[in-house]
Amino acid sequence: VRIAPTYNFTDDLTYNVGRHTWQFGANMRAIRNSRTSFSNFPTYSFGRNTLKGLGQDISTAVQSFAQSKYGTTATLSETTNVQNAMGAMLGILNSYSATFNYAVAGGTIPFGSPIPRKFATNEYEFYFMDTFKLKPNLTLTYGLRYGSYSPVYEANGEQVITQGNVDQYFADRAGGQLLGVPGFVPASAKLTFIKGGAANGASSWYSRDNNNFAPRISVAYTPEFDGMLGTIFGKGTVIRAGGAVTYDRYGSNMAVNFASSGSPGLQTTLSQPLNTDFTDSPRFGVGSLPTLTAPAGNGFPYTPPEIFGGFNSYSAVSPGLVAPYQYLLNLSVARPLAAKMTLEVGYVGRLSHKGLLRTDYGQSLTRFTDPVSGQSWMQAMGKLRDIFESGVTAAQVKANPGLVPAIPFIENIFPGARNDKFTGSSSANAFNNVYGVYAQSDLDALQDYDRVKRSNVRCISVYGCNTFFPQQQSGLLTWTNAGKGTYHGMQIVLRRPVQKGWGFDFNYTWSHAIDN
Repeated sequence: VRIAPTYNFTDDLTYNVGRHTWQFGANMRAIRNSRTSFSNFPTYSFGRNTLKGLGQDISTAVQSFAQSKYGTTATLSETTNVQNAMGAMLGILNSYSATFNYAVAGGTIPFGSPIPRKFATNEYEFYFMDTFKLKPNLTLTYGLRYGSYSPVYEANGEQVITQGNVDQYFADRAGGQLLGVPGFVPASAKLTFIKGGAANGASSWYSRDNNNFAPRISVAYTPEFDGMLGTIFGKGTVIRAGGAVTYDRYGSNMAVNFASSGSPGLQTTLSQPLNTDFTDSPRFGVGSLPTLTAPAGNGFPYTPPEIFGGFNSYSAVSPGLVAPYQYLLNLSVARPLAAKMTLEVGYVGRLSHKGLLRTDYGQSLTRFTDPVSGQSWMQAMGKLRDIFESGVTAAQVKANPGLVPAIPFIENIFPGARNDKFTGSSSANAFNNVYGVYAQSDLDALQDYDRVKRSNVRCISVYGCNTFFPQQQSGLLTWTNAGKGTYHGMQIVLRRPVQKGWGFDFNYTWSHAIDN
């Protein structure tokens, strides 16, 4: 349910003097966005991507069935079809999650109860513009617009922000991995959340952006050429050109995101604590549904606990967030043709900067580099993939571990993987973990080594648990100004106005757009 009134106050003034036409104006908006969500229910499903290795007997049965149905060269997707069918027949629930909601004053909101949020922001814009007729055939238009936008805030105080700079948190993790620094080492490695927003007398997710000056200029010119230029352009030709800076409104969609996905301490989504297989997965209709323990709501400041396994994610905002802006460009030439037709050829361009993107500040450190060998995790996984692509299977490696040569990164960073599942090197066991246990999922295998404790003592990673993954979550989706894009287009318009009962327009655009 959403109610979003906008109160808009605007006034404009036009003043003519000589060859100038001056315009002044103001536009003030008070935007309110009340939302009520009912999305706080647990969910249960079967998902192959969170399925561990099937065990040798079941795995052999699946492969045999797939090969008998699809041929001796059954592909991964064909074998997966059989896995999915078996999962459905056995009623496996190996993918389940729940969203827990809390009030900023404390206390858990029961499943199924409405989650109300009311977001607010105020926007102020002012402009002036002048249309100046320098000559009868030359007109210049120029002006400046200024906007100031207050940060969006939750009007009832149900809002939290990070204590400290999440940009620094990301920079320390991303930069440190290149030097072999584990993610838990920097002082910024753990995040704490506090009450935020105007209703709590605190700063919001980002600061007010007071630097939104948007100039624009355009010119319209009817040339009077003689000789060859007169022949080319013809009488009545009009040349137009212009450029402008514009700023996007921003913040409202972000508020919607926080209303639906919540904030740490106010809303936390948890998934199954560990990957499961066919033998240890919960079954639908057998006993009770699997449960997830609700995180303790300890009020604020709130420091989420360290996790070992599991999949949860938080949302955040870069504190330096500002309004995205664009440069708008255009140039066109229009001239009359015979038979009362006109032809216009023009260029239009849009250069976008600081667009809003959600960047995962809590992603695993896949470029973590072994300081001894200089090899990164990504390079090491590439080596394993090359072996797999050559036709080597996990079963073959179990029988003959020597099929996987020693990979420096794996041997140095995961020495505890040696003899983990079978007698053999760390590299051979890592190959089996990726391609025999976790269905080719490098990241699931990495989490196994980085966050799953062996005998509840320590993880396989030589530096300890959470070397690669963040300590408090599996993802920190953060609103940033990382977007950029360009658009360049040529436009052709051939037109005959309606006269004597008929007319036509022919329009053609040839353009190129690219963004990230």
